[in-house]
Amino acid sequence: MKKLKFYTVALTALINVMIHAQVANQQQSKINEDMSSLSVQKYFFSGNIKFENGDYNGAMKDLSTAIKLNPKDAKLYFSRSDVKHQLKDYDGALSDLTAAIKLDVKYADAYKRRGTLKFIVNKDYQGAFDDYSRAIEIKKDDGVLYYLRAISLLNIEDYKSEDVMEDLNKSLELNPNDEIALGERGNLKMDLGDFEGAIIDLNRAIELLPSNASFYVNRGNSSYNLNDTDQALRDYTTAIELEPDNATFLFKRGEVKYYIGDYEGSIIDFEKAIVLNPKLIDVYLFRGKAKTYLGQYDDDLPGSTLLFPLALKVENSDVPLVRTILSVDKVNKTMTFAGDMPENTSVRFMTANFDNLIDAAGNAAKFAQLSLVKPVEFALLISCVGRRIVLEKRIEEEIEEVASILKEDVSISGFYSYGELSPLPGEQECRLHNQTMTITTFSEL
Repeated sequence: MKKLKFYTVALTALINVMIHAQVANQQQSKINEDMSSLSVQKYFFSGNIKFENGDYNGAMKDLSTAIKLNPKDAKLYFSRSDVKHQLKDYDGALSDLTAAIKLDVKYADAYKRRGTLKFIVNKDYQGAFDDYSRAIEIKKDDGVLYYLRAISLLNIEDYKSEDVMEDLNKSLELNPNDEIALGERGNLKMDLGDFEGAIIDLNRAIELLPSNASFYVNRGNSSYNLNDTDQALRDYTTAIELEPDNATFLFKRGEVKYYIGDYEGSIIDFEKAIVLNPKLIDVYLFRGKAKTYLGQYDDDLPGSTLLFPLALKVENSDVPLVRTILSVDKVNKTMTFAGDMPENTSVRFMTANFDNLIDAAGNAAKFAQLSLVKPVEFALLISCVGRRIVLEKRIEEEIEEVASILKEDVSISGFYSYGELSPLPGEQECRLHNQTMTITTFSEL
């Protein structure tokens, strides 16, 4: 019995020693873990500070050391991916983000960043779309994610516009003052033919970020599609002021100038665009067309200027005044007009169109009838001699057009003049017009 007691005491002592050793080992392990954790944090913070200061190589070294100490911390790989991105090691950055996602499958920011790298670097738009979609599943209230997914979707073949619009709408629902998302939604509306809606979005985007030249260009495109060429030109000009070396902007403005008949102005813009970017093939085509159009009339100056009168914008009126060019002085680079041309007034070249000239005479007859209570009995037509020169053999057609609007028993008389006096619609004050037909109607009271 004594011997058994001795063994029991000895065994108890041994167990106590083992327990104390185990506790000591656990304490030491805990101390080691704490020390290791402190080291990881030290290298993590040091790496981030170096990154912020632009020391990317130093940041890379510290973050790599932190990962060696704790290879299961997703945020360490995420931070190092940023460093690798700055060092242009894009494959390495993608690898780190994938490692972070494997360690934490709900790491929304890692999906977001990996999607962006796939989009920008690899042009892997489908992969980017998938990553953004996964991030949205995790973080449904991040408006930027919906915007990024919309942009990636736009680059995928056979995308559905309604899906893109849905994401942009959601993005703006979460971030209503996101000027970039507003601009992109405006572009999509423009592509879909909703030019008014596009302008509303782009107006707001410009309010939030007036230094973004592309907003003005896209608003100009929408305005041009609504036949508001004045606003389009203003927007293109603002965009060029913001980015004077952008050849595409100059081409866009030159294109509008060409279509409204300002061929000389369009050539100036086209030539500047060619200097900035000689590879813009369409610019050469339009410049050639503008030069050809001007060339066929250049030898007939000043007579050919009748084909290119100027529309003079009048304050508080949608109807312009017409001004005829009487002479062109190429030496002094001046023009003389058949009427006042106030300084700083907005003007544009027009191109004479026979059918439009005749139709306009008919419209004048319709408008003239509205001012009388009783039926018209007599109409006095005063037409500019410039219209007679332009219409030539078709001059009788404008009189026939007026007669077809008025009743058969209405007496018509008139003459040609070198300037016409008439108020604009809605005005009482008479103004001087060129290349215009005025119609005065009479009835007996």
